[in-house]
Amino acid sequence: MLARLARFAPQADRARSDQGWIRFGSGGTRFVLWEVSGDFTHSTGLAAFVDRAGNPVKPPGWPFTEKDLLSYVWNGAYLLAAQDQAGSHPRLYRDGNLVWSSDAANAVTFWPRHKR
Repeated sequence: MLARLARFAPQADRARSDQGWIRFGSGGTRFVLWEVSGDFTHSTGLAAFVDRAGNPVKPPGWPFTEKDLLSYVWNGAYLLAAQDQAGSHPRLYRDGNLVWSSDAANAVTFWPRHKR
């Protein structure tokens, strides 16, 4: 997997101990993102879904780079990615497919679910 990620993102500096790939997901959907550390740990916009063959695939409609700090939230089959500070430029995915995006919305988050 690391060799495939190196081909997908040659700009990622794996030699540094304060940076690396983080893998997570929900159900059959797998996702990887590049994380950097300094005073705090930050998730970046260098990210990919992982297909069934184990290849990293750039998310559809993905405007972010390794220089953007992002926040990621899973809720069931949904992944919400938005710029970290303001929750702007959100992208909502379901099972790896883009279902909603906005370049005007700010402070986007999941509304708490009510249990019945």
